[in-house]
Amino acid sequence: MVGSQRITTGELQAQVTESLKSGQVQSQQGFSRAAFTRQLLSHLISVYIVNAAAAAHHVSVTTQDITAQTDAFVQQAGS
Repeated sequence: MVGSQRITTGELQAQVTESLKSGQVQSQQGFSRAAFTRQLLSHLISVYIVNAAAAAHHVSVTTQDITAQTDAFVQQAGS
């Protein structure tokens, strides 16, 4: 749980599966699905924390912002 938000195993696995669809990440030498899953969980926790802080300070985050950040994360994990 992050605050009052719960990240379920199903949600995490769905995000992992979606992130791995392109095949870029798993083609990297030394790829570990478990390590990637931990990285993604850490990222999701960060997103929840940032969203909570933004709400507390009346700052909005668009879906485009989140998508761009997620894409950057996937790109970083694949490089």
